[in-house]
Amino acid sequence: MIEQARRLAAALEAVPEEPTSHRLCQDCHERPVAYRGLGICRRCYLRRERHSTPYYQGQCRRPGCPKPGRGRSGYCRGHYQQGWHRAYRWRRLFGRQFGTSLSVSEIRAGLLEATATTPQAAQALLVLGTMLQEMERGAITLAKSPWAGRR
Repeated sequence: MIEQARRLAAALEAVPEEPTSHRLCQDCHERPVAYRGLGICRRCYLRRERHSTPYYQGQCRRPGCPKPGRGRSGYCRGHYQQGWHRAYRWRRLFGRQFGTSLSVSEIRAGLLEATATTPQAAQALLVLGTMLQEMERGAITLAKSPWAGRR
């Protein structure tokens, strides 16, 4: 039995160790292993030390997208950027056209506080608030005609 243990130990020592550059982190599957005992890279080790949430592993959360998801959102890079630009598009547009830094929801909240003196003004405020809500949801878009300056 002792002889078997010696042969097994000698066989394990004879096996060349795989270089760390060929092994990938078991958490993110992207970077080479820095901490062999844990099998993780430096970034995942520091995240573990901070007790923060691990990166999402799997496909993009947008249905039908085959790309791998990243970060806490779980979206691929393209869909994450698309969502970010969609969220801040109206704020940039209002800042450029009207010189305000208010978002659509802040403008809608301001309209709800406005008082109308006539029934027609009350209906106009209601329609404008609904329109802003649909704009924020993405059901209504405003587009500037590319032909306006060419005529």
